[in-house]
Amino acid sequence: MPRLFSYIVDHDTGYAPNPSNDICTLAYCKYPMRPHVREGDYVVGLGKKELGNHVVYAMRVTEALEHDRYLLDSRFEDRRGDYENDNAKEEIAKSPTVLISTDFVYWGGEGPPLPANLTGLIFDRQGYKGPKNAPLIPAFIEWFEGIEKGCFGEPTGGDKREPCKTC
Repeated sequence: MPRLFSYIVDHDTGYAPNPSNDICTLAYCKYPMRPHVREGDYVVGLGKKELGNHVVYAMRVTEALEHDRYLLDSRFEDRRGDYENDNAKEEIAKSPTVLISTDFVYWGGEGPPLPANLTGLIFDRQGYKGPKNAPLIPAFIEWFEGIEKGCFGEPTGGDKREPCKTC
């Protein structure tokens, strides 16, 4: 049975999550969550409460790689520069797991509100929600399978690929 993780995307800059070239990666933020997520699990990032907790992105994890393998993989060449900043190096030391998806939707700041039957995914503080989402998994999968996948928006804050300072 897949698991479902949700969290608030504090800074949507295109860095974490990083949706580009038909792949969405979560390599640097949410280091406490990433080691627990496996292939086949779902991750949903929501906007802040004051912005209506809209859906920033959702993905089914199609691959989980150790960071060293991620950096050597030619599919992620355009993301290697992200490794150069000190904040990223600290994150990697805390959790070397990179979440990768080819089955995702990214809306950025233009995402839809959560369907009413999924508002239990909202987590209004730093961190993430995982096991408590279990009752919502069937409804989430039904919603996720029924939406068009791809990248439909742009990051809403800061310079693209600028790491957040509070992850």
